[in-house]
Amino acid sequence: MPLSIRQLAPTFVAEVRGLDLRKPVKRDVFKEIYDAFLKFGVLIIPGQAISVDQHLEFAANFGEIWKLPVKDESKLRIKNAAIDDVSNLSASGEIAGKDSEKYMFALGNQLWHSDLSFKDVPAQASLLHAEEVASEGGETEFADLIASYDALPEETKDKIGGLIAQHSLLHSRELMGYNNVTDEMRKMFPPAYQPIVRVHPDTGKKNLYVGAHAFKIENMPQDEGQALLKRLVTQATAEKFVYQHRWAVHDLVIWDNRRALHRGRPYDADRERRVMHRVTIQGKGKTVVDGRIMVGM
Repeated sequence: MPLSIRQLAPTFVAEVRGLDLRKPVKRDVFKEIYDAFLKFGVLIIPGQAISVDQHLEFAANFGEIWKLPVKDESKLRIKNAAIDDVSNLSASGEIAGKDSEKYMFALGNQLWHSDLSFKDVPAQASLLHAEEVASEGGETEFADLIASYDALPEETKDKIGGLIAQHSLLHSRELMGYNNVTDEMRKMFPPAYQPIVRVHPDTGKKNLYVGAHAFKIENMPQDEGQALLKRLVTQATAEKFVYQHRWAVHDLVIWDNRRALHRGRPYDADRERRVMHRVTIQGKGKTVVDGRIMVGM
């Protein structure tokens, strides 16, 4: 059955039908999927009752799979560091609750961000699969960083074109009130450097590359840099650039972290189970090397 691809938002996001990801995807079909991924930035693929192994098999078509930085996989709810357990469940499968370490650390996901921008090599793609969804809330929102960049005044584009920001996972967590950061965590998650304007390696298009992990602009006073970062996030996430996805069980959503921000919305995490599995695909290289922006990475 041929693929059906339908655009859902004015500048990005498409729904893809005609796939059964319980079966291996043929090369020509994946090329059609990847072309749509580049064109729309976010793909919604409903009705995919896939296993963890099938999720990983499909994700591997996009590139190298990133693994969680854990010392002991046996302590994970899903005993595989290639799967990020985006849920409110403890390792034993019970609701962890809003006072749990897991919930408090994950609150940062409610801020606009791009996955792994806090790593020297940030993420290329993320594939999030819904196992259990909240009856109310828990949506995921996406923002189009190409359209928001294109809408900037030329003088702003000129100002930000060569700027580099520091990104930190711990910064976004602390913004949401997480106060259990240890010295070991700071060693595990040192700041990374990313350009504020990024050239997409596959399309050559320019887009903003900002979000909650970014906390400092190189060679700019701290207050001035943070104010600029805040303005750019506000620009990037204006209503006209945002799409909200309301989850259904077995939805698979794929997004291009190089050109889209995302954030999770709140839900009643003390009472309702919400279980999502995410696979993250490594990027193709560093975006900044020795203080120099690498164009097209």
